[in-house]
Amino acid sequence: MNKTAIETIQEAITTWKGKRNFTFENKQVHPYKSPIVDGEYVLRFTNSINDFFCNEQTIQISLTSRPFHTGTLSEKPLSESPKGDKHRLDKFLEEFDNDFYTEVENRLNDCIETLTTSDPLFF
Repeated sequence: MNKTAIETIQEAITTWKGKRNFTFENKQVHPYKSPIVDGEYVLRFTNSINDFFCNEQTIQISLTSRPFHTGTLSEKPLSESPKGDKHRLDKFLEEFDNDFYTEVENRLNDCIETLTTSDPLFF
């Protein structure tokens, strides 16, 4: 396994987990061995939040990404650059975050009149 490639992927995931618009976001990564390419992985990402309330009912918001396929980890990588996955992953995670925050905004806009939260950033 390409050590540089795995370290850059881990760096991208750590950075992503550290970026939050809300205190209680629950960002997770779910790795699976690739069923197609030996030595590669398929990553799925989730983000969820449940600290907003509409009419005193919890608004549960969760989003799961489409699959992200690595291409630099196997002994015969699909990309010559060990940082190729990191560059693709950075963009992938930025788009995923944008989709999640759009979903949060849409869900909260439906309840703007009675919206409350347990997030200390909004007190």
